[in-house]
Amino acid sequence: MQLYLKPNKGGFPRLGLVVARKVAQNAVKRNKFKRVLKEVFRLHRHKLGNNDYIFRLRNLPTGTKIAPADIVKEANTLIFKARQCDNY
Repeated sequence: MQLYLKPNKGGFPRLGLVVARKVAQNAVKRNKFKRVLKEVFRLHRHKLGNNDYIFRLRNLPTGTKIAPADIVKEANTLIFKARQCDNY
């Protein structure tokens, strides 16, 4: 997973999501991952600066499965790192 940050001129943080078809062939699974990321973002929104946050889930090695709990853990880590960079 990757997180891109870009300052915006709005007064609030915005979220963008990109989940590649290679991550999950089934649209239902891709949408589940998006719902999980939206919830993580919603929980941290009040702590975030006025940036655009774009999460990108990319293709995984063949045979690797990803669970929603893994997405939550990695997203929390990326948001924490982004907040540290934003404070400087």
